[in-house]
Amino acid sequence: MVVILSYDRTSKNDQHKVSNSAQFNHCRENSISRHGIEPLRFSDKGISGGTDQRPGFQSLQRAISELKEPAFLYVWRYDRIARNVNVALKFLDLCKAHQVEVVSLSEPLPSSTASHALKKMAVQLLFINADMQRSIISENVTSGMAYRRSKGMYIGSQVAYGYQLKKGKVLLDSVACENVRLIYSLYLSGEYGYKRIVQSLNEQGKTYRNRPFKLHNVTSVLSNEIYTGIIPGGQFGQYEGAFQAIVTNEEFQTVQRIKQSRSSNKKDSEAYPLRKCIECPYCHRKLTPKMQKTERAVHRYYYCANVECQGIFINKEQIEQKVYTNVMNFFSSEDSLDQLYQELDRQLTNKKNLQRKTQQQHKRSKKSLVDQLESGEITSAAFKQALSATSTEVQPTLTITREELRQAILANNGIVLTIIMAQLEKVMITTSKTIKGIYVRGLLTNLLEGKTDDRK
Repeated sequence: MVVILSYDRTSKNDQHKVSNSAQFNHCRENSISRHGIEPLRFSDKGISGGTDQRPGFQSLQRAISELKEPAFLYVWRYDRIARNVNVALKFLDLCKAHQVEVVSLSEPLPSSTASHALKKMAVQLLFINADMQRSIISENVTSGMAYRRSKGMYIGSQVAYGYQLKKGKVLLDSVACENVRLIYSLYLSGEYGYKRIVQSLNEQGKTYRNRPFKLHNVTSVLSNEIYTGIIPGGQFGQYEGAFQAIVTNEEFQTVQRIKQSRSSNKKDSEAYPLRKCIECPYCHRKLTPKMQKTERAVHRYYYCANVECQGIFINKEQIEQKVYTNVMNFFSSEDSLDQLYQELDRQLTNKKNLQRKTQQQHKRSKKSLVDQLESGEITSAAFKQALSATSTEVQPTLTITREELRQAILANNGIVLTIIMAQLEKVMITTSKTIKGIYVRGLLTNLLEGKTDDRK
C-alpha cells in the first residue's frame, strides 16, 4: 500500500499569504482525488524555512527514514519544505533513498520517470528563481532603531491614520482619531459592514487624509494593531509604544473575531504566473487574478480591476498556455537562449553584490551595538535582540550554467514555466484577447515579432 504524506509551513512573514490550513486542504484534496486516501499531515506554523530546526519538518524526516514502502509527499509549493537550497537538496536525497516522490502542487518537479540528477537541478533552478524574485529586504535594523525600541519610541517615518508624527513622537490627530473610534464603534455594533461604514462616513463629511473614505481605508483601520498602542517593530518584534491608544485591545480582538466569522471565501491557492504582467488593452493597467465559484466548477481569470475602465476578462489557463508556448518557441533557438542566460547571469551577479554589502552592513551594525552596550546607551536585553537581528544567515548565491538552462528548457516541465514566466516583464493583448507582445526582463525585444522595442 502506498503511503501518502503532506507538509505545510508558514513563517512569521507569511500571515497575509496562504495559511497552513489552506495549504493542507489543497494537498488533501489532491491526495484524495489521486489516491483515494487522506495524507498523514506534518506541519510547522510561524517558523522560517531557512533552517531545518523545525518540529514538523524533523518529524517528517524521521517518518520518511522509517518507511518500508514507496510513498508520495504533497506540498503546496516546494519552498514550504525549505528556503535554504542545501537543506532542500539534502531532503531530496533522503526522499530518493526511501522511494518518496515529492509532489509540489504549484511548482511541480519533473515526473517520477525523470532522473534524480534532473530533479536536483530543477530544485536548484527553483531556488535561483526565488532568490532573484524575492523583494529586496531592507537592511537589518540599525543600532539607533534598537535604542528607539528600548524607549518605546516609534520606528518609521510615517504613522497610521489617526496619529501624527512630530519630532519623532507619535501624537493623536484630534480629528482622525475620532474617525478611527467611529469606524470601530460602527463595526462592533454588528449592523455595519465595510461598504456601509464607508457610506456613513462620507455622508457625514468625514475624510481620510483630506479625501473621501474608500473601502480599503476602512479595512486597513480595522486590521492595524497600532491603534491598541502596539508597534509592529519589524525584525525586533512587537513592542508597546509610548503613545496613547485609540481603541482597547479587547475591542481590536473582538473586531478580528467578527471579521473571521464573516469571512466565507477561502483564499485561492492557485499559482498565477502572469500576475502583474498582462496589460489591459483599454487602460494599460496590469490585470489582477480572480476566482469565481459556481455549483459545478471553479473558474479562474485575469481581469482589469479598474472601476473606471470598461474592463476585460481572460481565461487563466488559456492565456498562460498561449504565453508559455510563444516563450518556449522563442527560447528554443541558441541565440535567444544566450540572451536569457545572460540576463539570468546578470541578476545572479547583482545578488552576489547585494549579499556582500549585507555582510559588510552586519559587521558595522554589530560593532555599533557593542559600542552602545559598553557606553550604556542600550540594555543588555535590547543588545541581544538587536544582535540576533543582525546575525541573519546570508544564503549562498547559486549558479547555473548555460547547459543546465538548455536542458531544463528541453525537458519542458513545470519548473521551466516557473523560471521563465518569472522573467516576464509585460504581456500586451488586444481588445479581442489575442497576444500582440511579450517582453522579458533585460531583453528589449517583442518575442512575437523579434522587433527591437523603442522604449526608453
